[in-house]
Amino acid sequence: MSEKEPSAERDKWLKRLESEKKAHEVYRRQAKEAERSYYDRSRLANEALTENQQLVPLFWSSTNVLHAALFSRMPRADVRKRNTDVMDGVAKEISLMTERAVTFVQDTTGYDNDAHQSVNDFLVCALGQAKVEMDVETAQVPVINPIDGQPIVLNGEPLTQTKVVSRTLSQRYVHWKNYHWEPTTAWDQVTWMAYDHWMGREELERQFGIKLPEKANGTGGGNSPLKADKYEPQFCVHEIWDKTRREVVLICDAYDDVIETREDPLGLKDFFPSPRPMLANVEGEEVIPKPDFTFIRDMLKLVNLYAKRIRALTDQVKDWGYYDASFPELAKVNQAIDGTYFPLTGLSERLSLAGANAGSVVFTQDNSKKVAVIMNLIDQFERQKALLWETIGISDITRGQTNPNETASAQRIKDQWANVRLAPKLNTISQFFRDCFRIIAEVISEKFEPEQIFQMTGVQVTPEMQQVMQDDFLRTYAIDVETDSTIAQDDNLEREQRNETSEVIGNMLTQMVPAINAGQLPADIAKALMLFTVRTTKFGSEFEDAINQLPDTMQQLQQMQQQVQQGQMQAQQLEQQLQEAQAQLQQVNQGEEQRANVKTQVDAQDTSAAAQLKQVQAAQIAQEVQMGQVLPMR
Repeated sequence: MSEKEPSAERDKWLKRLESEKKAHEVYRRQAKEAERSYYDRSRLANEALTENQQLVPLFWSSTNVLHAALFSRMPRADVRKRNTDVMDGVAKEISLMTERAVTFVQDTTGYDNDAHQSVNDFLVCALGQAKVEMDVETAQVPVINPIDGQPIVLNGEPLTQTKVVSRTLSQRYVHWKNYHWEPTTAWDQVTWMAYDHWMGREELERQFGIKLPEKANGTGGGNSPLKADKYEPQFCVHEIWDKTRREVVLICDAYDDVIETREDPLGLKDFFPSPRPMLANVEGEEVIPKPDFTFIRDMLKLVNLYAKRIRALTDQVKDWGYYDASFPELAKVNQAIDGTYFPLTGLSERLSLAGANAGSVVFTQDNSKKVAVIMNLIDQFERQKALLWETIGISDITRGQTNPNETASAQRIKDQWANVRLAPKLNTISQFFRDCFRIIAEVISEKFEPEQIFQMTGVQVTPEMQQVMQDDFLRTYAIDVETDSTIAQDDNLEREQRNETSEVIGNMLTQMVPAINAGQLPADIAKALMLFTVRTTKFGSEFEDAINQLPDTMQQLQQMQQQVQQGQMQAQQLEQQLQEAQAQLQQVNQGEEQRANVKTQVDAQDTSAAAQLKQVQAAQIAQEVQMGQVLPMR
């Protein structure tokens, strides 16, 4: 490869990136405006209120309500074999292992914060993205001679090799400004995507081992999303994933050559480390999103206009007036409490001399017209705000507001229609995290060692499991997101749904079992009816595995019944044997108790005999002493 080829490669990708920016220029301008409104960046510290500033941050509040309604909890993986009727022990172990592995990644990384930021970008800027990254920790270990089991030594130094110690997966948040994708009419036609990384000169040179030209002043120029650009020039490194050649190319505007080229790092089937991003309001002709803010921008301006007018008129409405200076006693009239009268000496004479009446002595400003205008503005403000909520699709039930005069049925209908309006966004979020789970599961099954998988999940990976995971994992296993796992949990509703599921299954068993035993209902039809029914319930999926294991034919059912009867007979025999063993044990215990009593009696007799023997011996010794035959010891 000649020296000019890397530079030509760099220029080629820089031109593609420039073309992508032009193709998506309108979207990026709209997204920037939406983000500016959401964070209210037009308002600076101690700055007076201007026309473009927000008095009521309604876009911020409505987005937060949507975020809480759609994504208040972390998604949970649901892994199953596609053909559930052939679920065996290996399939169950692989499903359990994959679910635990995904949960492990969520629990041991900054998954929560990154996931919420991706969803927030989707709701504010119409594009939310994340990237699955794998960090590999390696170590140098000696090469062992297979003959003698000792390290191989060359030139007095042990020969070493690089060994993978551990791998770490994480799902990183990608800001919409730092994400680029090939302009196309359909997402499956995208052949490259790129990520921008901003870093200082020293960091860039140290990380990639290159030397930037001295004249390079950074490519930030205010375009960098980092505030560090104000203090240190920031350089943008473009990380480009080329699906056509299955390689990763790193380039920088300030460097004349390709920084680095990497072979396919993850070995994924679809190559890209990111799924199709969460996109909103995509037109059919091109894969270009459009923020919701563009549809409600004028409505937000009108709401803020009403709020500013209400504030300005409210500042003008003051309780003020003036009085005739010839009545100095009235100077403190505004400080008086209700029902206070001020005594004025010679009030009648002074009024007649002044040619005035009592009403003209003190004048109070009439604010009734301005107050009427304010009330009208408040009414228009509330109407416009209600129209805005309706346009966004957030009902008062979702916002936690309710009308006490409404019936429960009316509120339930509102809640149902609110869910219908939010369903497209909820589906987009669920599909995005489902695709992220699939990438994580594929990397774990292809790249992770069985020892580390066991440490992560507690599931021992057998050679048979490893073969399935590396050959046809994604084709034979479906990875999905549990239904409604991201929305806010309603404990009472969940309890009702669980009770409903249990009641449905109980009623079906009560009606079907006698019909099956009587031969009136085939077992396979009963099984299909049960699956058809439980799948319509919220927690019916938890019973599907058990139902799938039920027999499909009458012959299998009879065999199962025979097995159950044999099991019952064996249980009765075991119970009878247990009773006999308990009776024998009781007899043994009684025998041991009798032996213990005899032993106690024998011991007592022995003790008594020994005592009597000692008494006899003592008497004999005493008699011998008396007879002088034995002398006592001194």
